Amino acid sequence: MVILAVCALSAGPASAQGDSIFEEGYCRDSAALDDQASLALIRSVSAHLVKEVNGKLEGAVPLREISKEKALQLMAASESRRHGIIDFLSDGEFGAGCVYYLGADTLRVVNERFDLDLTTPIKGWDENSKAFNMTAMIVGQSRLVILYDRSRIRYYSEKNRRKLSINGAIRMTMGRMTEDNRPVKLLYNVGNLEVDTGFPFGWEDVEAMRQTSGVVQSYVLGAWRGNSPVVPIARRDAAPEGYWAGSAAVPPAAQSRLPIDASFSSLETLRRLSEVRSPFLGR
Repeated sequence: MVILAVCALSAGPASAQGDSIFEEGYCRDSAALDDQASLALIRSVSAHLVKEVNGKLEGAVPLREISKEKALQLMAASESRRHGIIDFLSDGEFGAGCVYYLGADTLRVVNERFDLDLTTPIKGWDENSKAFNMTAMIVGQSRLVILYDRSRIRYYSEKNRRKLSINGAIRMTMGRMTEDNRPVKLLYNVGNLEVDTGFPFGWEDVEAMRQTSGVVQSYVLGAWRGNSPVVPIARRDAAPEGYWAGSAAVPPAAQSRLPIDASFSSLETLRRLSEVRSPFLGR
């Protein structure tokens, strides 16, 4: 188990100084989430965030929905700053008092327009070439929960060049620390995400991920492993109509010997796909 001295994310003065991609007072000025289906979904995985009052669900903490339009605006702002996905999740707004909800439709639109280089993709294909989709993201108060349309998914990750397994709602804590005078952005206390390390250990928990000095690493089997370069969030090239329509589209896995969510929208993606994979314990 990885033991870290970590500072929780904090919006503090960062938003006021313009370091956040959210405008100052966004939580305060946004309407409370009141969609009962969304609140019920949040309660099913994070009961402490939702309460019932006179037979109606409402936030036990300030709950806000990030709309499609706002999500695309945030992605565009991240792209302009050349932020990667860990930079986005480390925004000070997600360490403050509000908790934000992104639903399936919003995530789908974001995935259509932007390449986020996620280890756990918004859309992918499992080892049997069956499509899977992220259905919700709940982020705030330095916590992140990711939900999928299935609770058991094994797939090949292009980003990690390994097989990964999702075993329920993915949970993690977000924070920052300093190591050797270098700032480190962390996703730790990761739950329900495993990686196939190969012989002799097999499937092992991914306990944490960190970004420092321009690279991303994962904490597995008692050590930080891998040195994947931070890939900035980037706009996708236009995709053929129907490409993201689930089973209606031809999954890339059917055209490749590797069952992956291949998003050939950038030279960086193609470069990473063409790299020779190294043995896990040697990375």
